[in-house]
Amino acid sequence: MLASQWERYDPEVTIQIKEAKGFTNMKKILIAVAFVFSAFSIPANADHHSRAMEFFACNLNDGKDMSDLMKVADEWREFADKNFSETYQAGVMTPYLATRSDHPMDFIWVGFSKDQAALGTVADEWIAKGQKLQAKFDAVSTCNAHSFWRTLERRPFEGMGKPAFMQVRSCTAKEDVVWGQLYRAQTETMEWLDKNEIAGGNYVWIPRVGDARESDVTYYDVWVTASLAERGAAVEKMGTLDWSEFRGIWGDGSLVECDNARVWAIQPVGGSTKAE
Repeated sequence: MLASQWERYDPEVTIQIKEAKGFTNMKKILIAVAFVFSAFSIPANADHHSRAMEFFACNLNDGKDMSDLMKVADEWREFADKNFSETYQAGVMTPYLATRSDHPMDFIWVGFSKDQAALGTVADEWIAKGQKLQAKFDAVSTCNAHSFWRTLERRPFEGMGKPAFMQVRSCTAKEDVVWGQLYRAQTETMEWLDKNEIAGGNYVWIPRVGDARESDVTYYDVWVTASLAERGAAVEKMGTLDWSEFRGIWGDGSLVECDNARVWAIQPVGGSTKAE
């Protein structure tokens, strides 16, 4: 029953979890569902607003800086608008509040399409037509990770498409915790945030094809605010709240374990909106 429930949601992820963990007992299937806060995740349906996401983790080459990258990104934006037949909107993330030994990349490139089919179409078009521009990217930076993810919108970010700050945590589901439990907890969390008028948007990023084999991350929990001031005011407000209700929503720590939060700045790059 557990497998069939998840397969109705996303059969590909169910297969990947089974293969990655080697589970044969259905009770041991850890189901990854996240509710990400992404300024660039676009709703796909009324239930969980799922979108496809592309992820690159990169370092600048010697003698290069972010201005060199953004010059190539400007060329890419024109290319994407002319050559991509599906929607693809990109952003560049740079660490702002983070320990670099934990996050050694200089930047992360993220791109969003309506679904995996659209993302695959864009990837095919890039392979077929974008190799000269790819060489320019390669001259500026080296990307050691490339993967396709899924993102779920839980509370929309009102400043979508504008520069923003993203607080990110990696979360791992406890053993025997199933998707339904995580989804309910996230839904109740969104209601708690709304009730207490906490600013920002809430989303979930789920790693999928291409993620590191040794990774045990179930999902990335992301909170997006328009500015550090907005984030700081929300943090101060949350400090005055009764957190017993929040802890109860999450089973007093029995559902997931999340690491320390870090904050990334994200700069929209643009892209293609032809299919919208």
